[in-house]
Amino acid sequence: MSSEELVVAIPPATVPESVLKKRKRDDQWSLSRKQKAEETKSKSAANRKGVFKRAEQFIKEYRQQVCFHEFDIPFFLQRGMK
Repeated sequence: MSSEELVVAIPPATVPESVLKKRKRDDQWSLSRKQKAEETKSKSAANRKGVFKRAEQFIKEYRQQVCFHEFDIPFFLQRGMK
């Protein structure tokens, strides 16, 4: 008996069809979750930029409204407001 004769061909392990289907389904789900996460991330980044722009615009408008002009100062002094 030589060593070549002792080699026995081992059949490849078979995987049940239900396991293969589950793997395929899980791969599809993970891909869809990644796509949704990317969409959400891009939307939130755009929304965040919009929020800061609106806040800056609000501050700008508020400062223009509150700004005391030269003609307002005598009015406030007359009323006792400082």
